Order: sequence, then C-alpha cells, then structure tokens
Amino acid sequence: MAVLPLTGAVPESQAMPAAHWRRAAVLAVHGLLAAVVFATLMETGGQIAYNGGMGWDGAYYAAMTREGLAAGTANTALRPLVPFLNRPAYALLGNEVAAFQLMNVVYSALFAAGLVMILEAYAARPLARLLFVTTAAVSIATAQMMAFYPVLIDLGAYAAITLALVLVLRGSSLAAGIACVLAVLSREFGIAVVAFGLVRGVRLRVSWARLVATYAPACAAFVLLRVVIAWVDPRDASLELVTAERLAGNLRFWADPLFAGLFLYFLLTVLGGVSLVLASRPGTCVRLLRDEPEWLVFTGLVLAATAVGSADLWRYFGFLTPAMAALFARVEAGWSGWRRAVLLTLSVAATWLTQRPFGVMDLGRYFADWFPYYVVIDQLPRGVRPELWPRWGWRFVGVAACLLVMTACAEAVVGARRDSQPGRLS
Repeated sequence: MAVLPLTGAVPESQAMPAAHWRRAAVLAVHGLLAAVVFATLMETGGQIAYNGGMGWDGAYYAAMTREGLAAGTANTALRPLVPFLNRPAYALLGNEVAAFQLMNVVYSALFAAGLVMILEAYAARPLARLLFVTTAAVSIATAQMMAFYPVLIDLGAYAAITLALVLVLRGSSLAAGIACVLAVLSREFGIAVVAFGLVRGVRLRVSWARLVATYAPACAAFVLLRVVIAWVDPRDASLELVTAERLAGNLRFWADPLFAGLFLYFLLTVLGGVSLVLASRPGTCVRLLRDEPEWLVFTGLVLAATAVGSADLWRYFGFLTPAMAALFARVEAGWSGWRRAVLLTLSVAATWLTQRPFGVMDLGRYFADWFPYYVVIDQLPRGVRPELWPRWGWRFVGVAACLLVMTACAEAVVGARRDSQPGRLS
C-alpha cells in the first residue's frame, strides 16, 4: 500500500488553509500531551543522584554543553547535536541538569509530533494515534529513562531521527538531506535513516543524482566525524572509540541464555502494549516490511546494532519507535467495532503492567528493573546490589501470557471479519 501524503489532501484549494491549521492543531495537541506527561514523569519519578544528577555518560554530555564539544570523550563526541542544541538553555539557566530537563520536554513534544506525522502517513485513526503517542510518552525507553536520568542525548536523538524519517517520507530532497545530517550527528543510529532513504529512493525509482545529492552529505558527516575523532582524540583506553572489534566482542553475551531472554523481553515490551500488539500480528507486519523494504532495512540495522551493542538493550530498541508507528497503523487498520475497543484496552493494560509509569525510581530499581544484565555481570556502583529473582521470572511469564492473550484476541478479530466479509483478507 502506498504511503499517504503527509500533508493531507482536500478537494478544493480554498479549504487548504483550514486543513493546514487543523493539522497543525493536531500535532500541537499531541506534542503538548507528550510534554505534559514527560514533565509529570520528572516530578513523580525523582532524579538520579549519582554524580550530582549527571550520572555516568551524562557528565561528559554536560561538559560538552558547558565547555564545548571537545570536552567529551571520544564516544560522546560522536553525538554532538544535542549538547550543541542545549547550550542556549544552559546559558539561560546556568545549570546543565536543568538545561537538559528543559530541552528534554521540548524534544518529547517534537518526538510526538514526528510520530503523529508517520501515523498519519499510514492512515492511522485518531484513537490509534493518541494511544501510540501516549504509550511512547510513558514507556521506559522513550520517556521514563530520560525523566530519571536527564543528562542524556537519547530523547533529542529520537526526535531528530523521527523527524528526518518524516522528511524522507515526504520526498523533500533538500530538507531530508539536512535532516539526515542532523540525525547522524545526534546518535549512531541516524545512519539507519540514510539507509532507509536510499532503499526507498531506489524502490520509487528516484534518480541516482538526486539520491547522491540528498544522502551523500550525511554519509560524509558520519564517516568524517569518526575519522577526525580517531585521529585527534587518542584518550584513555577505557574511553576509546567503539570499534568493530569491540562490538564483535560483545557477541559473547549471547552465550548466556538469560541475555537472549532479556533481549526478547525488552524487544516485546519496548513500547508496552503497542509492541506486544505488533508481535501478535507478525503476518501483517511482514507484509508491510515486504511492500516497503526500507522499513526492513531500518529495523534490521537497529536490531543488529542492539545485538552487538551492550547490556543497555531497550535503550537501543527505542530507536525502532518510528518503524513501530508505521507497523501499528497497518495492524490497527484491521480492527473494527467492539473488538477494536477490546484490543486497544488490552494494549493499555499491558503498557501499564510492563512500563509501570509514575512510580518512584532509585538506583536499586534502576538496575533491577531497567538494566538487569548489569547485575548479572556485576557492573554496578558501589553499594548497589539488587535482587533479580523471583521478580524477573514472573515478568517473563507475564509477558508470555500477555502475548498469548493478544494473539488469541487478534485472531478472533480476524476470524470475525473473514466470516462477515467472505473472500476478503484483513
């Protein structure tokens, strides 16, 4: 199915201004909702106390914001966009943590607006758009983590990558090219947007000259930044640039069945009930990935990077959110009537159970609930020794049960539609 125009279509030119205003209002409402929810998470969940509220990598991002981009490590210097964008907020507030908190509220609104535009492009209905944005606004990977640990660049990178994908979908060469450069400067996952655009362009028979003009600057920025940093910034070995050899070494984690189990758990629950809904309808998801292989390339690159990354897992899965928006719109289109209400209600319940938003967070829960594999490999701050069992055993069982119920309900909906509409597939 072809992607619908992101700008919408109206039958008469006189209606265009009103349509644009309505659409802008829709984006603003969803963005404001996400911003309010994020601000509420900051108030209810508390803030990480380690290193004065800056955490681990956050201390380097704070230094980059305060002193300049050269103040980070070799790795954090690969992600200069968000510290650079946060500098005016730091100049205004005089505090790095407060500057990141303020800008994270802004990024949450931009992220939500970008997700809505992707959902609109795939003809998601209003309630589905609202559910998806709200789920992203309360999920651990896409909101709670940055609310508790604010001096990170992830939320800004989510926004940059999502908006870049929106512009690529719209086919705007100049704007898409600029956005792709910003995406690769926000986080390493930005290169997946470039791959997405190239595959999409080839599929739609865009000229090679236009493809090169649009995506070559982002490729050059991605490569040159790493070459320059590797050449001018030979720092402490513990902070060295991530290399292919180091990434390959992380494959040793896969020898542990628990790591594989956590990988699957966080993949299934990265967006709570929404991701479980997608897992319950694999056939529908595969059809979209087959019809538009650019999404397959995008998700494949993110999954591959996560598989060889580290024990963070779901933080990397969060970059799948734009692809999940397109998939969710396609899956939700097959629901109707009271059955749709049942599935959406189950999605909300599963989100609440797996994400547990608005609870108070501390370092013990931070590792026990969000980064359990660091407990397994004993990479913890002094004095933090949380227990994983039996709670994680129940979580595995609970998610398996949720997926089973979701699949059964989804199959019942499909079966009911087939019975009522003979000869048609949902």
